[in-house]
Amino acid sequence: MPDRPHRRAPSRLGRRAVLGAAAAVAFAGCAAPGGPSTPGPGAGADDAGPDGDLTIAREAADLAVGLRALVAATVGEHPGLRDDLADLRAAHAAHATALDVAPDSATPSGSPVPAATVPGRPGPARAAVVRREQEAVAAYAGLAGRAESGRLARVLASASAGLAQALVGLLGADEALAAATGAAGSVPLPPDGLSGSATEALQTTLAAEHAAVWTLAVVGARTSGSQAPELLDAVRTSYGTHRDRRDALTAALRGAGTEPTPAAASYATPDLGDGPDGRRAAARRVEEACATTYASLAGSTTAERRAWATAALTDAAVRALGLGGPATPLPGL
Repeated sequence: MPDRPHRRAPSRLGRRAVLGAAAAVAFAGCAAPGGPSTPGPGAGADDAGPDGDLTIAREAADLAVGLRALVAATVGEHPGLRDDLADLRAAHAAHATALDVAPDSATPSGSPVPAATVPGRPGPARAAVVRREQEAVAAYAGLAGRAESGRLARVLASASAGLAQALVGLLGADEALAAATGAAGSVPLPPDGLSGSATEALQTTLAAEHAAVWTLAVVGARTSGSQAPELLDAVRTSYGTHRDRRDALTAALRGAGTEPTPAAASYATPDLGDGPDGRRAAARRVEEACATTYASLAGSTTAERRAWATAALTDAAVRALGLGGPATPLPGL
């Protein structure tokens, strides 16, 4: 069967609808297990007017429409791929809704949707979708970095993490994370140029990481290596990741001349339930709470710190999925 191009008629989305992502997404509070709740987004990130984000919101909406069209065309040509691509379809629908894109719209900017050329065989068609989705993970993260509004930055960072989650079933967790965090994962957390609101956001994130490290240590100590070796490995890896983030946050705050918030004297003992399932659920709750914390940090910071927060959000979202959580189109929101 030859490759077949699919094209949808263009339409234009109004300015008010395009800006829905910056104005309509409500802030989601966060508390790491035993830790403090996250305050609202910092003024420095959210004070920017919506006009500066109009182009970015339109680019994001165009991206969502193009992805949705490609997957729909692929499933239309190869119905056997419907189940494989189900998480991606759900993510695209949620992202379009968050960006206020009508179900039958093409690109909100008014430009034509690029023709979706679907390979004639299922294997290459699936691979083509995966490549495009990997590019989109990076594209959403890049748009988040450019956003002036903290609210829009949170939505776009979360959309990037949601696509990474959806790719896990197609690529595996390690490759999905590598595709999502590649460059951002190596970005250091710079101490210079911290505004008051960014400093507060980093302190809140550090407090959550103190709680996460403590909780994962408890979970790891109560997990049997003989009864659940894979779970123990996952918890130990997660513990090391959160410990490293705690240390990076501490170093950044000290480098900025600010005393880092200390760990609490004690934390509430997590509900570990009975057996491995209870331990797995406790570890998953840590990652879900941290995803919310890092989504908030993405909206409260800029530049390299936002890239670092987006990478951390994606990592926590993928780890939560690996610990038995559901695929979430917008993790952390």
